[in-house]
Amino acid sequence: MICTICRNSIKSKRALKCDHIFCKTCINKWLKNNNNCPNCRTSINKGNTYNLRSRTSLNLDNMHISVLDNPNYNERETRNTSKHFRQTIVTNELKVHLKNLAIANEASDSSSDIAYKIAIIDNIIAILKNNRWIMEDNPRVQTVLQDRFNNMKQSHNKNIYNKAKIWDYELFTR
Repeated sequence: MICTICRNSIKSKRALKCDHIFCKTCINKWLKNNNNCPNCRTSINKGNTYNLRSRTSLNLDNMHISVLDNPNYNERETRNTSKHFRQTIVTNELKVHLKNLAIANEASDSSSDIAYKIAIIDNIIAILKNNRWIMEDNPRVQTVLQDRFNNMKQSHNKNIYNKAKIWDYELFTR
């Protein structure tokens, strides 16, 4: 994992409430002069940062080996756990994009804001295309998305109208 402040590998991790992760020293220096996330500009105070332990400090590598050596080890349980972690990561990533979209929706509808909103939705669509289980596991998600796309197709803004048609096709027609 790379710190977006110093562009080096993160050794001592620190997470913000917006789920972005940085080097502990880098984010502490940043927060002395700024009160927002360097990536998404979410307002942050010192109490909204969290230390994260690295994999080696938890000694998970050795635990992983001992689990594999255990003859009672249940492979199916591991697959379920891996799927759960993947779902959690993908869901959290979607939440970040949706939070950014909600913030952008509060702003004015200038052409640069619309372009930014379209970029966020493009990211959401890419996640959904690569993780079709989201819609398969919860049909309500598909219904809500189709409803939102239909609303966007009613937009007077030609860019939004065209993109909504493309997104609808990419997610539901293929």
